Amino acid sequence: MARADSAWSALFSGASAAWILLPNIAPRLIVIATIEVASAILMEAALSFLGLGVQPLRPRWGLMISEAKSHMFFSFRLIAIPGTAPAILVFAINLAGDGLRDMITPERS
Repeated sequence: MARADSAWSALFSGASAAWILLPNIAPRLIVIATIEVASAILMEAALSFLGLGVQPLRPRWGLMISEAKSHMFFSFRLIAIPGTAPAILVFAINLAGDGLRDMITPERS
């Protein structure tokens, strides 16, 4: 209730609605943006693995894994490297978003 009262008092003192709302929604927007970026990366890798992604002449992680299936037992690194790269990238994006959220709102962490 105290936050609502402070929002009303800031609004009546002349602050714009964006100035009041931005600090309250910025952490949530950062979390949503990092989840969506990570989801898009994984979706692109999955679609290119199935052959539904971008054109085959462009190097994509899913396409690399799909083409290396026949060599899986002879050269495991052909699947391991492009398979772990999206996972590491998604983990790094989530850590960066979490760190940015904690930096913006240190009292909530």
